Amino acid sequence: MKQFLMAMPDSVLPVLSLDNRLDAVDFLESGMKATVQNNFGESSTLLRLSDDYASWELSTVVSCELKLLVSGADTTVCMSTTYHSPFPESVLTFYNKDWQPRQCVVEWPTDADFRQIPEGYTLEDWKDLRNKAGMMVLQAKLQEKANEMVVYCHFPMADETAKRDFPALMKSSTTLFWHSSGFSKK
Repeated sequence: MKQFLMAMPDSVLPVLSLDNRLDAVDFLESGMKATVQNNFGESSTLLRLSDDYASWELSTVVSCELKLLVSGADTTVCMSTTYHSPFPESVLTFYNKDWQPRQCVVEWPTDADFRQIPEGYTLEDWKDLRNKAGMMVLQAKLQEKANEMVVYCHFPMADETAKRDFPALMKSSTTLFWHSSGFSKK
């Protein structure tokens, strides 16, 4: 991943210059806190770096993960950028090994993928909760040790009744799995 970060064009992640990325990697490898002043005058921190994964806190409200996804001789770089204000919502972008944009398919989960109906509840109970929950936003978390992505659902406009009933009727996350051209449920 280190080589990919060094080869990354500044246009892919304009908040961090090549010098920012080099310094952060050096700090992390030296066992220091890998915080640099980014191009907007704020602090950015490289949190994790492995052979195929990097995690950044770009600012107090934006984080970014990069994952190298290898399928045979083909390498795809997946970048998940999460905006945490006012609620976490992620955007995925994909690149080939030369940092050219790549089209990949993401089979984003629907609200039904988060549904669980334990004993004592009905589908109508779930539908009532879903109606009270309002808009759903998704947060993607790439997995460092697997070619998977955990997707969390958030309902920022949910009323108090819906928030109280979520643990019984809604799973907080579901997992998508990488295949050669994108992420899907299986």
